[in-house]
Amino acid sequence: LRGAVYYLAALPVVVVCSLAYEVALQFWGYPLTLQNVALFFLEPRPGWLQGVMILTGMLAAPFAEELLFRGVVLPAVARKLGGAPAVLLLSAVFAAMHFHVPSLAPLFLLAAAFSLAYIQTGSLWVPVTMHVLFNGVNLAVLLWTFP
Repeated sequence: LRGAVYYLAALPVVVVCSLAYEVALQFWGYPLTLQNVALFFLEPRPGWLQGVMILTGMLAAPFAEELLFRGVVLPAVARKLGGAPAVLLLSAVFAAMHFHVPSLAPLFLLAAAFSLAYIQTGSLWVPVTMHVLFNGVNLAVLLWTFP
């Protein structure tokens, strides 16, 4: 439940900043495209395989990423650099590893929210839940928008 509350608390900041970032990218003439992973979900495939892909994107990927980033790397980097530099560095790495310029700012903010939620609660389940909700909502919107 805390993960859902933290997700809902972070969402307005992520959405507003994402919209401002998109406007800036459009102003600079940068094309707004879907992430390759989003395009992957739109490829035609049998229903059962699409279901497996959706479950992987909604559950396995968030769990693995949060275990690595918040469970292992964040505490190690925070011990070396301190909490704020660790959150900033890991958020930048998290955003960059998605290899998608139009998603950089929103993913940076989202990763920072995941890290702050983990630091505040001490529970890895909170950012995992936030990540599951974020991926699930985005997958639902993607599949509804591009049937």
